[in-house]
Amino acid sequence: MSPFLRRLLVVVGGVLLGALSGLEASHIVGGEGLFGAAPRRAFVPVGALTAPLVGTDGRLLGYLSFEAEIEVPVRREREVRAGLPVLADAVNRTSFAAPLAGEANGFVPQLPVLRELVHAAALKTYGPDVVSRTVITRASLT
Repeated sequence: MSPFLRRLLVVVGGVLLGALSGLEASHIVGGEGLFGAAPRRAFVPVGALTAPLVGTDGRLLGYLSFEAEIEVPVRREREVRAGLPVLADAVNRTSFAAPLAGEANGFVPQLPVLRELVHAAALKTYGPDVVSRTVITRASLT
C-alpha cells in the first residue's frame, strides 16, 4: 500500500470516528435538538367552555364562560382536535372542585387557577408528551 493511500485512509477513518463519537455523545447528553429541528408546535383552540364560579367557601356564585388554547405538536393536531369533547368533559368534571372566584368580591375569576385546571385536564387527556402550554384567551361571567 502506498504511503499516500495509507495517509488518506487514516484521515478518512479519523473523520468518521470523530463524527460517530460526536453523534453518540450528543445522544448520551440528551441532545436530540442538536442535530434535528425542534418539532413545530401550534395552538389548538379548545372552544367555548363553561365552568361553575365557586368561591373559596365552596358556594356557587355563578358560571364562567371561557375559551382556551393548548399548544401541541403540529403532527398531532388532528388527534387533539378529535379529542376535544373528552377534554371538555374532563374540564367540566374537575372545575366544580376548584375555587375559581377571587378574594376581592368573589366575582373576579382567578385566571391562573383556571389555566392550571385546563392544563391538568389536557395533560390527563392527551399526555405530557403532547401538551406543552395552555392559555386562556377569553373569560366572562354568564
